[in-house]
Order: sequence, then C-alpha cells, then structure tokens
Amino acid sequence: MKAVEPVREFGVAQALSKGTCPICALLREFQNDLIDTLAPCAAEYLCNFHAWAIAHATPATSVVRIFSRLLESGGANDWTRCGICEQVLKEEELRVHEVAKELGSRATLAQWLLRHGSICLNHATKLRAFVPDHLQEVVSQIVQRNLSEMKRDLDLYRKQIEHGTKAGGGVLGKIAEFLVSQRGITH
Repeated sequence: MKAVEPVREFGVAQALSKGTCPICALLREFQNDLIDTLAPCAAEYLCNFHAWAIAHATPATSVVRIFSRLLESGGANDWTRCGICEQVLKEEELRVHEVAKELGSRATLAQWLLRHGSICLNHATKLRAFVPDHLQEVVSQIVQRNLSEMKRDLDLYRKQIEHGTKAGGGVLGKIAEFLVSQRGITH
C-alpha cells in the first residue's frame, strides 16, 4: 500500500479535546488523512469498510482510478490484507505508546483523565500493557468511572423511553464506542 504519509499534526492534546477515547480520536484522524491521500495506484487490497470509505471520501477522479485498477486485476481481493487496515494497526501501536509516554511524563494528564477523560475498553487494555503499575490503576479507575457514568446515563435513557421520550439516544453511540472503539476503527 503506497500512500502519501499523513502529517501527524493531530496530537494527544487535540485528541483529548474530542471528549472521546484519545487513541480512537488519533486513529480516526490518521485513517481519514490516509484515505484522503491514498494514491490511485496504491490500493491492492481493501476490506469492505475501506472500499466504501474510499468511495465516499476520496475525490471522484481518484476513486475511478483506484477502482479501475482493482477491476483490471480481476477484482481479486485478499480481504485479510487490507492495506489501510494494516497501516491503521501500525499507527495504533505508535499512538498507544505515545499516550502511555504522555501519561507517564505528565501527572496532570493522568489527573485530568481520571476526572474528565474517556478511554474505550479496547485501548484501555492495550494502554495498560505499556504504562507503569501505578498508571495501570489510573487507567482502570478511568474505565470504572466511564462504566458508572454510562450505566447511569443508560438507566436515565431507559426511563425516558418508558415515559415515551426518546431524546438522549446519543448515549447508545457513546456506549458502543466505549465497548468496541469508534466506528470504523479496525482492530
């Protein structure tokens, strides 16, 4: 997979400002940049998600060239080797290490995450493997706070539904993201 290397201007601070899992936010930004800069001759293998993402997000002239190239190869595809998925997974490893390093070097970041931050279950598990013992407990506390807040919000939403009000359904997307990471982020 050949692509113009996305510029990594989107850092941990910007990711935290999204109010979601910072690793998910970093990966989403990387993936979007990767899709936007994909060279027409680069796509050898695509998964279902990334084929549709390219069709939707890439300029039409590039999409035509990308898809023409895939069709010329007989449409053969190795669904287990999506080049974009592979690059996102490599980026994920780098970003987990980056967030772990930031947590270890900036006590204020750990404190802020404890009070206000969110980390999805998938990235919390991966992050724990790269932080010192005392920060593993911080990550666990963040997850526990997130769980408590989501259980409370889900209960409130359930009560609203029972009373005929469906406002507040955004909690369902927030919980889905917490359970399995942001939509469209490969694992």
